[in-house]
Amino acid sequence: MLKAFETSVARLLRSWRSRARWGDRNGIRHVAHTLKSSSASIGALVLSQRCAEVESLIRLESTEDLNPHVEALFAEVEVVLKAIREMMDAKA
Repeated sequence: MLKAFETSVARLLRSWRSRARWGDRNGIRHVAHTLKSSSASIGALVLSQRCAEVESLIRLESTEDLNPHVEALFAEVEVVLKAIREMMDAKA
């Protein structure tokens, strides 16, 4: 399950970056929603919350700058991925 999450995150982040380049806020919201659900399913609750924040801001058409929220989300992705790798290494 953790390996599948790791693979999924890589795909989702590529999609996120592509959508961000084109200014596709609805696409970004969809990626945040998907990542929110999958991160919650593995217990990465801080990451899930970060995704929910971004998703909400876009859905509510907030004029608030998304960049700090996106940076916090991406930083949390790194924390989660590092923890997953450590857990997988420990099992090997």
